Amino acid sequence: MKKHIVLLTILASVVLYTSCSDTLDAEMDGRIEFEEIFKNQDKIQNYYNSCLSGLIGPDLRSMAFSDEGQHASFHEDNNTNLWYTGQITTDTHPINPFGGDPWAGAYGMIRRCNIFLSYIDKETAGLVRDQKEGWKSEVYAMRGYYYWQLAKRYGGVPLFLDVIQPDHDFTADKKAPFSDVVRQVIADCEKALEGPDTAIGYPWGFQDRMEGHLTPAGAHAVMSEAVTYATSPLWDDGSISKEYATQITGRALYECLSHGYELFNSTSDQAQNAYALYFLTLDDRRATDKETIYRVGGQMSLWNECGLPSTSGQTSAGYCPSQNIVDSYEMQATGLSPITGYSDNNGLIPVINPASGYDEKNPYAGRDPRFEASIYYNGAPRLLTPPDDNVRDDHFMIGLDPAVFPWDIDYQDKGDYCIITTLGGDPNVYSGPLMDNLNVPNDPPKVTITFDYKLNRDIDNAQFFYGRALAEGGVSTGEDVFIAAATEWTTFEYDITEAYYNWGWGFEWHRIRFDIGNQPGAVIHLKNFQINVVTPTVGNMVETYVGGSDGQQIGNKQHTPTGYYTRKYAHFDSKQGANKDGAMRVFRLAELYLNFAETAYKSHGPDAKVEIGPGMSMSARDAVNAVRARAQMPDFPAGMSAADFEKKYRNERRIELAFEGHRSFDVRRWKILNETDKNISGMKIEKDGKDFIYNRFVFDERKCNTDKFLIFPINRNELYKIRSQTGENWQNPGWDY
Repeated sequence: MKKHIVLLTILASVVLYTSCSDTLDAEMDGRIEFEEIFKNQDKIQNYYNSCLSGLIGPDLRSMAFSDEGQHASFHEDNNTNLWYTGQITTDTHPINPFGGDPWAGAYGMIRRCNIFLSYIDKETAGLVRDQKEGWKSEVYAMRGYYYWQLAKRYGGVPLFLDVIQPDHDFTADKKAPFSDVVRQVIADCEKALEGPDTAIGYPWGFQDRMEGHLTPAGAHAVMSEAVTYATSPLWDDGSISKEYATQITGRALYECLSHGYELFNSTSDQAQNAYALYFLTLDDRRATDKETIYRVGGQMSLWNECGLPSTSGQTSAGYCPSQNIVDSYEMQATGLSPITGYSDNNGLIPVINPASGYDEKNPYAGRDPRFEASIYYNGAPRLLTPPDDNVRDDHFMIGLDPAVFPWDIDYQDKGDYCIITTLGGDPNVYSGPLMDNLNVPNDPPKVTITFDYKLNRDIDNAQFFYGRALAEGGVSTGEDVFIAAATEWTTFEYDITEAYYNWGWGFEWHRIRFDIGNQPGAVIHLKNFQINVVTPTVGNMVETYVGGSDGQQIGNKQHTPTGYYTRKYAHFDSKQGANKDGAMRVFRLAELYLNFAETAYKSHGPDAKVEIGPGMSMSARDAVNAVRARAQMPDFPAGMSAADFEKKYRNERRIELAFEGHRSFDVRRWKILNETDKNISGMKIEKDGKDFIYNRFVFDERKCNTDKFLIFPINRNELYKIRSQTGENWQNPGWDY
């Protein structure tokens, strides 16, 4: 067997992430020798690009798998529920919903890196030295990056640094300890930094090709994060000293600052402050954004997938901030936490800090400006430019048509309303026809099905079909529309804007078919069945109170279950056909400040100056204060004990890096998961005249907060492959084989 087609069964199948390049396709099926690839400059460049394309990065979903938030569809999303209830198994897909499950993909990319590094020096293929050395440097950095993404999820993993040969003895392979993996990550990144700092080498600049490239700043960032984790309670085995960790994080910060990186501090009328504007800025040439170090993801669509229901075309509220994280934002005037703890076990009775300046009757006033930038709350200013006064609110009453009801329901006409009882089978009812066209404009308002109902029990698999006559077959919603039980008349609303624009529904004589689940015994009272075309009356205020335009509703995925929505990355004017939202970062300068602060306070205390580079010294407190200055927050006070500094630092990291994929890893490496992720709370707000009544509530207790959940499990399919080659079970503690 030729060595170029030997695939590690231990590493699973290699995913071809890149283009449909003939070279790479041929490599995968054995039609070309690696030696042939590395004799041709174009083929070498294709292979180099393929080594950079394993897009493992942060995921907004992670906020719903920590104390940052709750999934709006938690009541119907099976994988979320399996995590929340602690029932996830290693053959569940996906078993690792927060931050992805990159075992096979990362090892596939490591294999590519090893092949590139093994062959690149054998043939020059016309490459000039700086170009070749520059490509080698970035591939070394990427191999370190892939190993780091594995280690931060799975802990110790096997290290493969050469091309696997046909006679490789897999029985000798072992998982390297976490600290050994970190040392290898650092070794790879140090090797990368030996590359030539020239335009065609491995330059610090990269202004014209920043996105998707792990620059020298990126290599430093990988080392900084890895060594910070290595000295955390979960992973600290004593073999990597805190002094060494401080040297690595300090040097990373110094090198970036010395090469022109700086915290983004621009403002405009498109965002509330510099922090908010930073996450809306997509600047791959570093003209204005000199904070981003590495970004692999493209523009997000928060307005649709994680947005406000009053936004036309929104389909889901997505991942909604918890009351837990809202409580962590300090008061701007004092720099003090408004909530110092809770006097009950569920986090429902806060202990108020009277010195902070917090007002329970006006709980969102005066908070850290990053709160305004990250979270939509009741009364939050939404539009930063005047709203359009062209408001539409048209109601098309279509009612129900008993003439075409099927045999598997019992229908009773009560005059102003009807009662429908499901008898099993496929119970459904038809609407009457639209008597006019909806006439929805190109800049769409919201189109909804709306009716009033009472219901004896939850229905979790309702469905709507859209038809030009009777709505048999054709296009429909998914089979997962949730209708909550209600003993009093309740308004149900379902957004069908997509049906009008994508499916051509909404003209005269068109109908709706309403499938009422497939279980007998549901008794639903219905009235006022209609289609509404509404331009939401969106003023300069978000309404999350019950009954508000963005009001909290548990069981409706378009509405927040917590009382809050994610604002970070979301542009106030994004909507269907006009996405202006931002993007997540993998590494940015603010994290490097915080990594240094975390290692420096452990090794030298909060206030001691540490030399991080020639002519530059900084204390842990200085580093944190640099981050807080951009947010216009008061400095950390001098003279704090290490314990007090740690508590305040961890909260600062929580706020600065909120919703960026860090929290779910931080609470695990600090081994505080059992404290943070047991009880997740929200805020139910009710309007009483001009006043609001705030009531905290807690969701069902999560069961995914034991030590078992500190480290990712390895997928069962991978375990089988590993055991067949090594004879050993490599599963992480607590997880099933």
